[in-house]
Parts: sequence; C-alpha cells; structure tokens
Amino acid sequence: MSYRLNKPFTAEEKDNFIFKYNQDCFHEGYHCRIEETDKALFALEDNEIMVDGEPQINPDYEEKQRQAEEKRVNNLTMTALDFLKVLYSIGLTREQVHNYLDEHPDLDEQLKYCQNVWCGVVKQLCPIVIGETEITVQMVEQAFKVKNREE
Repeated sequence: MSYRLNKPFTAEEKDNFIFKYNQDCFHEGYHCRIEETDKALFALEDNEIMVDGEPQINPDYEEKQRQAEEKRVNNLTMTALDFLKVLYSIGLTREQVHNYLDEHPDLDEQLKYCQNVWCGVVKQLCPIVIGETEITVQMVEQAFKVKNREE
C-alpha cells in the first residue's frame, strides 16, 4: 500500500515522510521506494509502480519475482566432490555414477575440470536416470539449497 504526501510540503515534512516510511518498510521486512511527482511524494512498496503519476499494483510483479528466484537458484554452486556425495546420498553407488559418467563424457569432463557445479547447468540435464533412480529438477534444487545452507 503506497503512502502519499501532497504538495506543497516543507523540506522537514519531506524528510520526516521519507524517514518514517523507510523505517516502517525496514521493520516490516520489505523495500520501500520513494518517488516524487509534480503533485505529491509517494512511498511505494516492492509490488507497486507509478502509472500516469499515480501508484498502482504492478501486474508483472509476481512473474518478475519468480524469474529472479529462478535465476538466484540457478546460480547456486557446489564443488564436484559435493555433487558426487549428493548422488551417493540418494542411494546411487560409485559404480552406477561412474558408468553414467562414462556414457556422458561432457558431464564427466565438467565434474573433473570445473571448480564448481552450477544448479542451472545440472537442471538442464534433468531428468537424469541412473539405473532405477530418477533425479528431478526439484531434487537438484533442493540439494543445492541445502548445500548453500538455505534449507
């Protein structure tokens, strides 16, 4: 919900308005933007935009949030050794993993020569089927979140 301070206002009123809403936003755990038009000063929440000088709910907000979260998760990393440990922890044997890597030399090279394994890269390979075990996108994301202490 946006807040408005109509013009004319003094410099002190403007400073108090900005301070109050920045403080409120901080305590509520979200970001507050201050925008000024020729008629008023507005404190906008993250999901609001200015349209023709008036605040409105951004219809693209949820999709942009989803895209930002997907990008963030795709950029999570772990070492190749940690990735192999994840595979072993879901019940795969070393032999199953090594056989799979022998059949997929591109992935084998990435695990051998890259410093980090990226969640987004592994997700592109999903579903990964090794024996009777199927590794899904959700499993990959969960493993990377746990490794990065997010869950």
